[in-house]
Amino acid sequence: MKNTGLILSILLLSLIAQAQPAAGNFKEYILWNDTLKLAWKDFKAVAVPNASEAAMTASSMEFSYNTKNTQLFWQVKVKFFPALSWFDKKRQSDYILKHEQLHFNITELYARLLRKQLSENVSSASDIQKLRKINKSILQDWQKEQNRYDAETNHSINEVKQAEWNLNIQKRLDSLRVFASK
Repeated sequence: MKNTGLILSILLLSLIAQAQPAAGNFKEYILWNDTLKLAWKDFKAVAVPNASEAAMTASSMEFSYNTKNTQLFWQVKVKFFPALSWFDKKRQSDYILKHEQLHFNITELYARLLRKQLSENVSSASDIQKLRKINKSILQDWQKEQNRYDAETNHSINEVKQAEWNLNIQKRLDSLRVFASK
């Protein structure tokens, strides 16, 4: 199989980008799966001093593709990075952990949306530009939703909004189950 291209789409949350993490921090990761629930032991980075957030989840959607003759093959993976994810031990709780899990689940939701779009719109090597455009659009929407999630829930402080988000994301994940990470 001839590798004609690779798009690595890592879009980390804003504080991670500001920290300019070392490349080695991406070596250890946890792949998203339906039965996985994050635990505080998975958050291995040092907490950001005086941060307004109680925790930070570093997750990514990684996308690659290659071609063989006119065929196009692609793959989307969702990862959580322990070495870049942190929590404030004084503020840790099961409730905060569930908020962080939902960040990871939102990443999976957008991976499913990407897989769905690619399945429906990309069929051969001649569709590479379309593939890139879909990827870019999904990544932009993903970042907006992550930001909106924190804004609407006030980083989980608004319990009513948090409950709404929990339900909404689960419904959307369920509706796209056929495109789940394997």
